[in-house]
Formats: sequence, structure tokens, C-alpha cells
Amino acid sequence: MEHQVSELAFELGGFIIDGGHSFGKTGEKNTFSPSSACQGIHPAPVTVHHKFPENWNILVVIPSVPPGANGSEEQDIFNRHCPVPLSEVREICHEVLMRMLPAVADNDIEQFGKSVNSLQTLGFKKVELALQPDYYPGLLEEMRLSGAVGAGMSSFGPALYAISDTGMNDTIQASQKYLDQYRGGEIILTSARNYGASFRNA
Repeated sequence: MEHQVSELAFELGGFIIDGGHSFGKTGEKNTFSPSSACQGIHPAPVTVHHKFPENWNILVVIPSVPPGANGSEEQDIFNRHCPVPLSEVREICHEVLMRMLPAVADNDIEQFGKSVNSLQTLGFKKVELALQPDYYPGLLEEMRLSGAVGAGMSSFGPALYAISDTGMNDTIQASQKYLDQYRGGEIILTSARNYGASFRNA
């Protein structure tokens, strides 16, 4: 599903939630598979498209490690870990609908950060993080302790992200120090984009 959300983000920008696909014998999907392994399936319907607060800073930290799982390895992980417990699915839905989405609409970064942090411990994201190098949880915690209100991992990594509405110099320095203890990496400070991709003539 994340691949399809990425396509929609490319076209629309902003904060996007999709409604997933119908599942079962008569649904669009009848197996738990990554989007890259699903052919001929339309993108899931967009249920929420909202502007992302532009005064929130986003720090992207990319450790110098191989890309996350893909192909047959990714499919094998889905086979072993899906479906995730229904209780966690319900908790994720409650977290997104009752805290994350209102936080975006109200420009409430504290609640948004708490939601991001909580989602790292639930469902398939918990599985994705558990499969990463040992220092990933420590780096996420370092980002939070240095001032970010929320920090998480994008898909299977290796990119991590942190969010704050203040300057992120402390988080940048803490992240760089942490990276330097291992294999290094790249750090990018950016902000949200609330419109789709555009192309300029050379």
C-alpha cells in the first residue's frame, strides 16, 4: 500500500490517507502481499487529503546501510508476519483517526508526534523495525531526546525521519554523532510539500 500512497503523494502532495483494498475471495486482494508484488490492482481510494502544516520541520536521516527488504525477501516477510493481530489493527485505526488526523488539521505537533511514536510500536511497522540493524531504535530515541516530538522509519528503511516545529540543530547534531559511531549516512532538513510534482523546462 505504501507504494500507491507514494504515487498519490507524487501527484497531490500533502497528507494522504487511503482506504486500502477490498480483501477476500471476491476482493481486489486475496493474499497479504506488498504492493510491488500486486499486478493489475488500482491504487486504493483516497479517503483523506489534507494540507500538512508547512511550519513543521522534517529531518530525514539515511544511515549508510543497504536498502530495506524488497522482492522475494519482502514477500517472505509478509507471508511470515501477516495478518497482524486484529487488536493492533484497531489500535492503529484509532491512533490515526482520533489523534494523528485531528493533529494535522489543528496544527498540533505535540499530538502528531505522539501518534508517530506510537505507530512505530504497532502492527507491521513493529515488524519492519524489528528487522533493522540494532542501532535503529537507539537512533530514533536519540532524535526524540534531542528535541524531535516524533520520529519513525519510512517503510523498510533505511530512511528515518523526525518532526519538530522549532529549529532542529540539536537533533541534527545528535543524529550526526550517532551516525558517525557506525557507518555514517546522510541528513536532510526539509518541510512538507502540499502540491504535486512539477517539471521545469531546462
